[in-house]
Amino acid sequence: MLAAMCETQAASPRDVSSLSWLSHGASPVALEVLRRADELFACELIHLYGATELSPLATVFRHEERYLDSERAESCGQAPPGIDIQILGSGDLPLPSGRVGEQWGEQVHAVIMPRDGHDVTADELLDHCRHRIAGYRVPKSMSFQDDPLPKSGPGKVLKRVLREPYWEGRDRAI
Repeated sequence: MLAAMCETQAASPRDVSSLSWLSHGASPVALEVLRRADELFACELIHLYGATELSPLATVFRHEERYLDSERAESCGQAPPGIDIQILGSGDLPLPSGRVGEQWGEQVHAVIMPRDGHDVTADELLDHCRHRIAGYRVPKSMSFQDDPLPKSGPGKVLKRVLREPYWEGRDRAI
């Protein structure tokens, strides 16, 4: 929705000077979209995260626009008053701040669509990932395809469509 709002504002600008803040949530959003929203709306960006099985609101990341060029840009924020959050490791034991908890039966799989004229191997990509991202984010498996990645109207990759073949014939998609 945020990407669609940016596209509309860019195509048909209107006075948004009275806008104080703009919130988004439901899933992570690309940094390019956040940068564009900051440029086009020039207001406070707030990332809200919650889940049906948690509470209506689990974390809040206020003034996200201030951190778009730092590692904090990937944060989901902090727990609001009245909410306690724990990161659990193996054996469901609480971990200290800054540690990575247990991925809940899922593992990272990358679907790669190389650009025309660019050859890349799985080993090259894994080496690239290992030097640039946290170990738990490094793909455990990869597949290559020539077809474009499936996208929604606003241009987000439809991950559920990419996951479907891997969960076929299973009771749960996790």
